[in-house]
Amino acid sequence: MDINLYLNRIDVRKIMEPSLAFLTELQNHHLLSIPFEDLDIPNRSRIELDLNKLYNKIILTGRGGFCYELNGLFYWLLTSLGFKVDMLSARVFNSKTGFSKQYSFTTIPRKLSDYNAMCVFQQDSPTSHFRTRMLCTIATESGRITLSDNSLTITNNGKKIIEKFTDEDKFYSLLKAYFKIELAK
Repeated sequence: MDINLYLNRIDVRKIMEPSLAFLTELQNHHLLSIPFEDLDIPNRSRIELDLNKLYNKIILTGRGGFCYELNGLFYWLLTSLGFKVDMLSARVFNSKTGFSKQYSFTTIPRKLSDYNAMCVFQQDSPTSHFRTRMLCTIATESGRITLSDNSLTITNNGKKIIEKFTDEDKFYSLLKAYFKIELAK
């Protein structure tokens, strides 16, 4: 695994000493360069929390990933660059289901392998929302681009443009056009 290829993928041109400024740059570039996507799950491709596999998928093939993949690989980058990092558990609550808290965190340091059971659950459980749709989303300098099974939403300076579609081919063409991801049907 090559740190320089990772940094090229997120358009960071200079390695600096660990600092809040460099961390902020890395986080911002990561969010603007690598999409959150769960495209493998509905198609039943197995996601394994193995750093080499995550690196190959996200860095070498130009894909994105879902939380365990993105956070695990970003953790590797930060520790490789000399940052002192603890991997922590967090959960996002869905406000539509009536939870009053939006986020819940623990302060117990974890290893990537500690998330294996939840990663399997998210892929296999019929109650997992990751199994019911395909989603790819990325931050932009002025908003966000989100592609789901049947719509493309572009948010720019607070204004949303939503394009609905029903054609599966349209999904794959938009995935390629906006995210540079080519998948076989």
